[in-house]
Amino acid sequence: MITHLEHDGVRTLLAPTTGPLRAGLVFPGGQVSVTGSEEEIAGFLSGRQLETPTSAALHLRRYGALCEVTRENVVLWVAGDRVPPGLALALPATRRRTPPPVPGVLPPADAPSGYSFAGSLGTVAWQTVVTHSASAAVFADVLAMMLGRSFPVITSYLPRSEGAAVVTVIANGSVATNGSVATNGSVATNGSVATNGSVATNGSDAVLGEFIDVLAQIRVGRLDPAHIHLALSRLDAPPAQAASHPDRLSALAAELLAGLPPLSADQFAAVTPASVAAVSMASMRHGLLMTPGDRDASWAGFAPAPLPVPLPPAPLPSRPPRVAPALFALYIVLTIALTGLLALLFLGGDSHTTFQRALCALAIALTVRGAIRAFHRLHHA
Repeated sequence: MITHLEHDGVRTLLAPTTGPLRAGLVFPGGQVSVTGSEEEIAGFLSGRQLETPTSAALHLRRYGALCEVTRENVVLWVAGDRVPPGLALALPATRRRTPPPVPGVLPPADAPSGYSFAGSLGTVAWQTVVTHSASAAVFADVLAMMLGRSFPVITSYLPRSEGAAVVTVIANGSVATNGSVATNGSVATNGSVATNGSVATNGSDAVLGEFIDVLAQIRVGRLDPAHIHLALSRLDAPPAQAASHPDRLSALAAELLAGLPPLSADQFAAVTPASVAAVSMASMRHGLLMTPGDRDASWAGFAPAPLPVPLPPAPLPSRPPRVAPALFALYIVLTIALTGLLALLFLGGDSHTTFQRALCALAIALTVRGAIRAFHRLHHA
């Protein structure tokens, strides 16, 4: 049974389990998770910088803005009896709201493989936007299994409030593994990647090549039915059984973050290899590949991603121009002097006429009106 609570102002899903203790954080730019003891989980998640340079670069290229991470747009999930003691989520606060639809500044690509751009050295990543559905969630899990055969990957499937979902997969190309590292398709490792101790100088090229090969397969919908069946077995558990399926628990946290109802067992039951393949083929036009360093992927059918266009700044509220206090004082002195001079010129003696009186009254009214306006500007500056 899932318990909804708050921890350090962050919405939290707690599901007791008899298996290993696991926990994770879901945020607009991705997700992280860890398996271990209470002390290890608290140490790994406390004060962690959620927005990594890789996720920030992908988000900036696609949406033209950086992702804001606050306690109101993060969800914590724990597969265990309690929130680990000592787990502190020191995140800034803001007003809680469902993430609004964000129109991407990256249009669908005409190139068959989507877009690519050069990122940080040693990291390979791919991201796409699909329609949120059970088939799309299965596709993300299958993609992680296809890419996780030779090196560790971190994959996230994040539904959005407008009905879309962002699929992101990230691999560290600077570490060469022995090919035995297995991922669960939707969560990060426990922070220590197990390798055979060898760091290959051409690791980035090998990982990039594997990414391109797998993306070529999903572009034509060539997916292993066994992978689809395995993904369904992990994702179609009802919410009440999420404790025994941590992948499902993290998916529920992502849906809670987006303000969407959980995908139902009936929706997963309707998933077929053909429906997953359809999502796979449609994903390429919105794909964004980040290559390590200065590597170029145009030879594989990728178009250069356009540079992000900064969003226009919010308009400032209109306000009267500022009047300096010294200038206002001078204005008052001149107004009094001019009023006195007009009185002497037009009202002195007994020879003043009705026209002179009216002209003097108009001049005084105009000067007083100007003084009032100047005071208003000074008061609201």
